[in-house]
Order: sequence, then structure tokens, then C-alpha cells
Amino acid sequence: MSDTVLTALITSLTTILTALITAYVQFLIEQTKAQQKTGSKSSSRQGGGSKPILQNMKWGVILLSAVMVGIATITLLVFSPLLKSRVHCTSSSYQGDSNYCWQCTCDKAFDEKSSTRWASDWTDNEWIARDLGSPKSIDTVVLQWETAYGEAYAIEVSDNGTTWTPIYTQTNGGGGTEVIRFPLIVTRFVRMRGIARATSFGYSLWEFQIYQEAP
Repeated sequence: MSDTVLTALITSLTTILTALITAYVQFLIEQTKAQQKTGSKSSSRQGGGSKPILQNMKWGVILLSAVMVGIATITLLVFSPLLKSRVHCTSSSYQGDSNYCWQCTCDKAFDEKSSTRWASDWTDNEWIARDLGSPKSIDTVVLQWETAYGEAYAIEVSDNGTTWTPIYTQTNGGGGTEVIRFPLIVTRFVRMRGIARATSFGYSLWEFQIYQEAP
């Protein structure tokens, strides 16, 4: 499931739940008004008839609100890229030339913006790495390449940021968006290590996404 589809799904669910809450509250309000019209005598015989309705309204709103919070929590914990708000990354190099790519540092590949990117020097042996902060279970990497993509590269993982183990190797990359899935692994550091460029430029990524579950 792509980020675009997931966002549309969550937006739709939120809209539906909001409409349900609004309709439910409106229904109970109308019931309360109708009951009040029966007069104080009837209400007295029923032991304060508006109280059950108000109690139903309270618990109904609590229930529907809990469902909305649950959906949002599941989305953040299961489907979202890891550690969106705190990016710790390094790279072999980055472009700082205003003629090509100004301040195209590694964090630009993890900011979830399609208008910013990381770009390396114009050599084959370049890399970009992400520190997840602590060991995490991951099974998917998504690379969104700019025009300067990698024809050959490796996805590597490490527990200490020094010793790397390859978990995927591409020898005939085509650029664009590449979704890379692999058996679930627990690691702290994830790296894309370039082997061969597809162009005369360096490597450039709009996004380098790391997932706990397949997107």
C-alpha cells in the first residue's frame, strides 16, 4: 500500500467517522427535544427521562472517538516510515553547488518532501545511511530516484554503523521508484551503497523510506 493510497484511506475513514459522530449526536439531540415536549409530568414519571439519552450520547461519542484514535495509532505504528520526526543520517558526500543542487544533504532524503533531495558527488562509490536510533524490525526499503539514479547498488544493514552486511543487491536498476522487500530483519543502521551510476552525475534520491511492514 503506497503512502498516497494510505493517506486517502485514512482521510476517508476519518471523514466517515466524523459524519457518524455528527449524525449520532444530532439524533440524540432530536430525541432529547422530542422527549422534552412530552412535558415535565411525563418526564417525572420516567424518572428524569433525559438522563439515559445524555448518557448514551456521552458513551457514543467516547466510543467513536476511541475508534478514531485507534486507527490513527495503528497507522503511525504499522504503516508509516520509521522515525519521521527525528532524522539521524550520514552520507559519503553531498552536493552544495547552487548550479546543480544547493545543500542537497542526506536529511533531504528522509523529509517526505518530493521537492527536496540528497545528491552525492559524481563518483561511483558513494553512499547514504540512516540511523534508526535503536534496533528496529524492518522488511521494506523504498528508493525514489531523481534522474541521477543508481544502475548498480546494494542495500546494507549494520548494528554499529561500521560493519555492514548486504541484504539486497541491484545490478540493473531502472531508476524511478524501486520497492525493495526482504525477509524481516532487526537492525539499527540502513545504507544504500552505490556501485555504479547510471549517468555521469552522482546518485540522487528524493526519498529513502524504511518500513516496518510492507507499504
